[in-house]
Amino acid sequence: MLVIAPDTRDVDRLDVALTAALGKDQHVRLTAAQGPQARYTAFLKILRGEVRAVVGSRAAMFAPVPDLGLIVWWDDGDDLLAEPRAPYPQAREVLLERARATGAAVLSAGFSRSVAMQQEVEEGRCAPVVADAATVRRRVPRVLVAGEGVDQQRDAAAVAARLPSVALQTALEALTRGPVLVQVPRRGYLPALSCQTCREPARCRHCHGPLELTARSAQPRCRWCGRSEPFECPHCESRQLRSAVVGARRTAEELGRAFPGVPVITSGADQVVAEVGESPALVIATPGAEPVATAGYAAVLLLDAWALLDRPELDTGPETLRRWLAAAALARGATEGGVAVLVGAPTEVTLPPVEALVRWDPAWLAARELDERRELRLPPTVTMARLEGSGGRSPRRCARSRCPSTSTSWARCRCRPIPAAAPSRWHRGAGGPAADAAAGRPQRDARARRPAARPARRAQRPQGPRPDRRAGRPGGGSPVTGAAHDPRTLVLVLVAVLVGSVLQRLSGTGMGLVLAPILTLVLGAASGVLVANATTTVSGFLMMLALWRAVDWAKARVICACAVPGAIAGGWVVRTAPAAWLLVVVGGVVLLAIGVTVVAGALGRMPELRGRWVTPVAGLVGGLFNTTAGVAAPVMVVHSHLTRWDHRSFAATMQPVFMTMGAVSVTVKLAMGATGVALPPWWVVPAVVATVVVGIAAGGRLARRVPASTARGVAITLAGLGGLGALVRGLIALLSP
Repeated sequence: MLVIAPDTRDVDRLDVALTAALGKDQHVRLTAAQGPQARYTAFLKILRGEVRAVVGSRAAMFAPVPDLGLIVWWDDGDDLLAEPRAPYPQAREVLLERARATGAAVLSAGFSRSVAMQQEVEEGRCAPVVADAATVRRRVPRVLVAGEGVDQQRDAAAVAARLPSVALQTALEALTRGPVLVQVPRRGYLPALSCQTCREPARCRHCHGPLELTARSAQPRCRWCGRSEPFECPHCESRQLRSAVVGARRTAEELGRAFPGVPVITSGADQVVAEVGESPALVIATPGAEPVATAGYAAVLLLDAWALLDRPELDTGPETLRRWLAAAALARGATEGGVAVLVGAPTEVTLPPVEALVRWDPAWLAARELDERRELRLPPTVTMARLEGSGGRSPRRCARSRCPSTSTSWARCRCRPIPAAAPSRWHRGAGGPAADAAAGRPQRDARARRPAARPARRAQRPQGPRPDRRAGRPGGGSPVTGAAHDPRTLVLVLVAVLVGSVLQRLSGTGMGLVLAPILTLVLGAASGVLVANATTTVSGFLMMLALWRAVDWAKARVICACAVPGAIAGGWVVRTAPAAWLLVVVGGVVLLAIGVTVVAGALGRMPELRGRWVTPVAGLVGGLFNTTAGVAAPVMVVHSHLTRWDHRSFAATMQPVFMTMGAVSVTVKLAMGATGVALPPWWVVPAVVATVVVGIAAGGRLARRVPASTARGVAITLAGLGGLGALVRGLIALLSP
């Protein structure tokens, strides 16, 4: 048997009850408060089968109980049962999966019912176990809503007060019979202030954070930066403050003056009281920190109902009712005179949580909430997931391929498309911790979130490789799943390199002009240009060895030096630009380069440009184009025409230039994380080198039979088709919803 409770106080009560029912040493407990040695000892007892029952907090949901027959949890709507750290397991979801896997029975208990458990009931996987209406009316306290009935006619001003007359009279009468519980949604003294004159919220003049008072005579203090200084309103220059929200400590101070001679007990973040006696006392507590009264509370006051009802969250209604019922259930039954008073709820409209509290019918509210979410297609009636990864498959296609056909999936992605085989993280539901006090929301400050037990924490650790942290970057995608390690893709890349090497040897065109658009269609924009840069480096080195003596090293040094800043700018573009825009850039640059090459050949002779700035500008633009699109040859061709560069010297000098540009582009992309693909196996590098060597040798043999003009036409045609395909593909991706 496995029993899970939200916090240590609940575990303590369950521990006492199990000891009385099963006997001593028949069960173990697993909580963060035990200490490492006690937790490990309990874990070993469970693992060896020495005990058959386990009671614990959230982390105990992973306890390796042998022959599990019954799983029990208390109050599954409590946010303490949801792990705030990745992979964000929720005790209810984990335990339901364990029950399905082991065939164990499940018992979900609590004063309220969550929407998720209501769905389990309506779909027939769980059966409701509830008392009849007469028993409920007898055992629960009578619920009053301040401001309803004749209260408005008796004293309209008192109804608008924070403690109306009906609440004060109920507390005064109940103190003659026992303790009174006062639930205050917010902790502290005065957690929110406003200007006394213009009613504008009081803000810190340094960080614009909300101001608070920690004590009656203290200076206003910023809740964000912690600065304390006198207040002056920037709107009306007033120095007077008024309370906008009252905390638990200020409430205890006010009630202490209203009921002189009555002990006041506070239970909150500073100190949590586990239990109070039967003597009259005022107990001021925040949600989740309510002490248990030995004989039950004579009355329970639920103050500032608006603070819980105004929270901008999906579960506001069920969570508000859960907190109210958890406090009201500590009161005595109606037959014993127990009363619960709700203060601060709007009386001009009927709110479902208020109605469910008065009727004490949490199942009705859960069913109503589930129907509304089913109509609006919100969790838990649908499965929502967030995909994070790297690669190039469409997020919508990936989501449809992985989710059940009966579910509806949304994939949100700011980065490039995600491959199905890439590491991914799925987060079910819209969960997560509630907003902090800076948003002005009530906090469950009493129950500290403690670290999970060591054995259970080990069981929670996700196995396998970590997701690629570059997945969120716009330039990190590739449309081929696992392209760096797919044998078929690698063969296709080697074939493209072989064809590009042959055409480069036959026609004299730059290898990047042919390879970049083809590899872009195969590997994606970032990955295809990266492979084209690496191949250009190898081919440039091999060709440089044959044309060494004709190289103009002075010009080569200038061009290569000026290409470095252009490559850095291009690396930034590749890293930050979305995949669709990169496809458009590559396709557009390739088509522009082909057009420039054709026009330059048709004109034959261009105007001559002189000046020291021409060559550096050509190197800068060439480095930019080479890094972003893998195409630098057309820029160099135009430069040679404008500067009247001798063709033989130009052709030889371009080989070390292309080698250096390719090496710089690859280095810059690796350093900036703009590669867009995982590194390939080690044997791919010598395979590419060998392919380039074979291509150049084959091109040398074919040069005797194939005219250079024919080879140039084939190269330009292939480059044009590849550039057009990349451009069209990028535009379709941009225009698609």
